[in-house]
Amino acid sequence: MMKKRFKKIYVEITNVCNLSCAFCPPTRRSPHFMSPDAFNQLLERIRPWTDYIYLHVKGEPLLHPDLEALLKMARGMGFYVNLTTNGTLLGKTADTLLANPPRQINISLHSFEANALKGQTFDEYIMSTLDFAKKYSPDCGITCFRLWNLDPEKVSAPQREKNLLILTRLKEAFQFDGSLEHRDFCGCPNGSRKNICMADKTYLSFDHEFQWPSLIAQDFGPAGTCRGLKDHLAILCDGTVVPCCLDGDGVIPLGNIFQTPLGDILDSPRARAMLTAFQSHSICEPLCRRCGYRTRF
Repeated sequence: MMKKRFKKIYVEITNVCNLSCAFCPPTRRSPHFMSPDAFNQLLERIRPWTDYIYLHVKGEPLLHPDLEALLKMARGMGFYVNLTTNGTLLGKTADTLLANPPRQINISLHSFEANALKGQTFDEYIMSTLDFAKKYSPDCGITCFRLWNLDPEKVSAPQREKNLLILTRLKEAFQFDGSLEHRDFCGCPNGSRKNICMADKTYLSFDHEFQWPSLIAQDFGPAGTCRGLKDHLAILCDGTVVPCCLDGDGVIPLGNIFQTPLGDILDSPRARAMLTAFQSHSICEPLCRRCGYRTRF
């Protein structure tokens, strides 16, 4: 079998979110939910290019009213589905996810700062995510808890206290005997990520907070590279193809999947110029020059 070009393609089924987290700036795009018909058409068009789709760019995918139908479509076409959520809606969508399980569900526990707006206590939120994980893994798929706020210059004292409570709850829930002490990971070099297996198909992922790129952010210069267009790309909920999952406002639109075949989009002058520049370790797009995440490579 011929190897497909992309390890994964990010598919944003909605750009609407039920939280407003400090680390995730709201998109300037109009709110939109991708229809089941559009999602089906998108899957058909990306089938030759990848086996893995990630339901995430901006927005909260569990808000989608047709989530069950979308998951059934993706599974029916043979895609491996990964899904990233803030975790607040796991209780309401558990039956759908258990009946149509993605390959992996990532739960961003660092979204806890905004959870008070949703009528949940912090502990209720954590316990609901743990209860879901214990039902989901190992029979259905992988659960990966994310705690991506370990930059000691940004993590406030209340955040550190909540991180420690999260780690305590995780150890108790999965009877994990190893170290999950926050101080053991706060000093990780920038760009490192540590995943710890706490139970069968259940992981904790540590990382530093990252800044979403912006045209008004710091310019990191023209030298560097990125994995965008090499092993992944992203498709926004209106069909706009962008080079990576961090272009949450569609600043680098390469084409629209509903109007143009993906092969033609990737062969466009702008896309080819980006990829050629990345391959020569240079950056040609202003947004990419201002992306701190690509400095990790």
